[in-house]
Amino acid sequence: MRINYQILCRGLFILLALAGLNMAQAQQTISGKVSDAETYEPLIGANIQIRGTSAGTITELDGSFSLQASTGDVLMVSYTGYQALEVAVTAQTYYDITLVAGKFLEEVVVVGYGTQGKKDVTGAVSQVTSKDLTRAPSPTPCSRSPDGPQGSV
Repeated sequence: MRINYQILCRGLFILLALAGLNMAQAQQTISGKVSDAETYEPLIGANIQIRGTSAGTITELDGSFSLQASTGDVLMVSYTGYQALEVAVTAQTYYDITLVAGKFLEEVVVVGYGTQGKKDVTGAVSQVTSKDLTRAPSPTPCSRSPDGPQGSV
């Protein structure tokens, strides 16, 4: 029985090439911590997602996270009130990520017919707190306007 070594070598080469390609895309477990850039306090519930996929996670109470990613993936890290950050995944397995505080929302006043910025409101503005609502004479204080909390504040 005669074996054609040329065909055998080609087959072996293709098999090794496919195995190498598969290893290049192998996922690894990466972990890390997301914190505030100024105070270094952990950010609880920060969102970490791999760009272009639905794979992601959120940070724990201590700001830690762990997920599966491949070298070359890009982590998109975001948290409300902070500037989003993109981090390239390399061969390292631990990432210490700090987010910088972004622009904060302006104070908003809710009026009976829409919303306005506090600086744009003219006339009398009063504040109703949760304590005022619990002291109200009826279970639904805003449903009966004469008995509502606004007149008593």
